[in-house]
Amino acid sequence: MGASAALWAVVSGAALAARLHPSLAPLARWTALGGAFWMAIFVYLRRGGEAESGTRFVAGLALAGASAHLGWAFLHLDDVMAHPRALLNPAVGHSVLFAPLGILALAPGNRAARERYLAAALGSLPQAFAVARLGCLACGCCHGTFAFFGADATLLCEIAGHLALAGWTRRLPAAWVGPATLSGFGTLRLVTEHFRAPSPLGEPLIAPMALGIGWIAIAAAMASTAWQHPRPVLGRR
Repeated sequence: MGASAALWAVVSGAALAARLHPSLAPLARWTALGGAFWMAIFVYLRRGGEAESGTRFVAGLALAGASAHLGWAFLHLDDVMAHPRALLNPAVGHSVLFAPLGILALAPGNRAARERYLAAALGSLPQAFAVARLGCLACGCCHGTFAFFGADATLLCEIAGHLALAGWTRRLPAAWVGPATLSGFGTLRLVTEHFRAPSPLGEPLIAPMALGIGWIAIAAAMASTAWQHPRPVLGRR
């Protein structure tokens, strides 16, 4: 069994255990978060991420996690201001809509190096997000309005969408992996948002669909650059 398959087995087992025994939900949440981190690293290396950029990528993942947590706090600022201790618990409250910011913020300045880095770094996110969503299944958060055999259908569709996105971007040239990943990420959120239940914290300051459209716009800008200045370098698996 490969490392990725082993991670899926461990996190899926933890999620199932939490569904059967709700007291295990906190453990399942941490298992999913840790599993998402390691999945991103495994996929980054498998996609040809360079060893000398490894520290940059790990720092980007840490910044992505912080961005997801702080982004969630911003979306629900009134509630967080009323309960500021929520900011001190990194396992509670995340919005994946902000996570790619951490990867983009630490991308190299050189164009060729940036393309190689983002192809591996952004290309690692869909599978990592899919693993993280198993934690949502375990804890019953981020749920939708439909169920499938007792499991949240919206989250299952989101997991399937992330895996499909990962498979598609593996076949693209390096310059197009970043735009394709971000556009697919934004599109997936636009589609699933229609079936997502209202947040128990109330309406966010910015509609998640607007953030999804924002990622599509950023992807379009990246694609325009790739189109105007093509490079014959193929993305590595």
